Amino acid sequence: MRVPKTYLALTVGPIYGTIQSAKKVRELFGASYFFSWFMRHLLIELRQSGNIDIAVPYIGESGELLGTSHNIGFFHDRFVAVSSLSVDEARNQLKKAQEKALQTCAEKLRTNGVDTEALKAYLVMHPLVIEKEELAKIDKNPLIAIDKLLDAKELHYPFAPTPSKTFVYTCTPEEKDKFGAEEITDLSPVNLFGYKIHTIKREIGLKIESFRSTHDLAYESGYFVVVTADGDKMGAKIRELMGEGGNVENIRSLSKNLYRFFFENTNIRALTNDAYGGELIFAGGDDILALLPVRHGSKTFLDYLDELSKRFKAVVGDEVSLSFGVNIVYYKYPMKNAISEAFTLLKEAKDWGKRPNIAKIQLVKHSGQKYDTLHALSEPAFATLDTLVKGTLAHKDRTRQKQPCEHTDESPCFALPHAVHHTLDLYKGAIVKTLEDGRSLEPFFEKIFDDARTDAQKRGLRYLQNHIEALRPVTKEDFYHLFGDLNIVKFLRGDRDDLPA
Repeated sequence: MRVPKTYLALTVGPIYGTIQSAKKVRELFGASYFFSWFMRHLLIELRQSGNIDIAVPYIGESGELLGTSHNIGFFHDRFVAVSSLSVDEARNQLKKAQEKALQTCAEKLRTNGVDTEALKAYLVMHPLVIEKEELAKIDKNPLIAIDKLLDAKELHYPFAPTPSKTFVYTCTPEEKDKFGAEEITDLSPVNLFGYKIHTIKREIGLKIESFRSTHDLAYESGYFVVVTADGDKMGAKIRELMGEGGNVENIRSLSKNLYRFFFENTNIRALTNDAYGGELIFAGGDDILALLPVRHGSKTFLDYLDELSKRFKAVVGDEVSLSFGVNIVYYKYPMKNAISEAFTLLKEAKDWGKRPNIAKIQLVKHSGQKYDTLHALSEPAFATLDTLVKGTLAHKDRTRQKQPCEHTDESPCFALPHAVHHTLDLYKGAIVKTLEDGRSLEPFFEKIFDDARTDAQKRGLRYLQNHIEALRPVTKEDFYHLFGDLNIVKFLRGDRDDLPA
């Protein structure tokens, strides 16, 4: 990679606003894929100039990744490149690349009623071309400085002065007929790449035959899961790798590891779609957006979080991690709300005590009731919660199949009394005192749960005891999370369905 004199960067949107327009899974995927697709074409044009090197995202050793879509959006909304050109020369190259990418993408969409001007009016692009010395005035690390500048640029959102200048507007009946769908209300990428995705997928390189609907994802429980993820301590990692001198090659190496995390070995799309029966919407940089059933075979969404978390550390580095926002909703829940709340949960997870590797999980019942909990995936309480889930699900399955509940430590099978959380709520003070004194909860549990009627329930209470001792609740917030855990366990096992206690 050439010695940088000038840095080039660009952020494109409006991604968040566009995906929030989606009402169906295929529209959500299409809206997300659209921006990755455009960014890929922009990088192709930029690289063809011959005197600009792409630092982020990773495009392969010789740019070969620009020739594939991976059937998923993985080129994120920003790029960073370096050049030995002057600022004026580099700015001219970037402008030409933008215009050419707009023309190329509009040409592929022309049969769907989109021209270059319409596409240009919809997309919000913030380019940045700056000398290395100028970046140093903002931050010693060039990449951190670029992120600060692009973040500031994204706060400015221009609007087209008239509806005719953009293709986000209400269709006339004639236009609806033209697009072949009476229910289409606008011509945004959501609809172009959602409703029409099967007719234009060949032009844009997609090989996906179909998408699971929210009803498909919720086939067993009536609920599906929105999972969002983002990397922790990535800024510190970038500072360490680049140093004050701005070693761009090291950043390219980090970007390569992020690519490996998503696409090497069992890639994340195969993991999400095949192993967990879900739909991966976006996978790029250190970000993930996926939809899952709450349970797929013997696996639950908790296994998915754990698997992604361990893989991220193994591939990208032990000093970094993933945090998650997880929203469990009824299949008729508005997609916009489901996605928006998941991103809010992710932000709350990352802000919680400024600790890494956190998952904040929310359950929105059909009745409107909401429960949530929060866990550090690397701490014992997450593992004991997973055991509570697996044990109660095994009991549910075997009871329905009229099979004995064969229990081992490796394959737990147990039950929990229905009103266990009410009893725990009543004795919160005693629980805190017992834990603060360093005593086991076992004698206390034997006394307050002396009405446990079956061996399966008695085993379940022992595992619940283990979970509480791992969680060590002290504050009101701690108990709120404990009861959130229990509500999620009850929800997964079927709450008050036809199972015996």
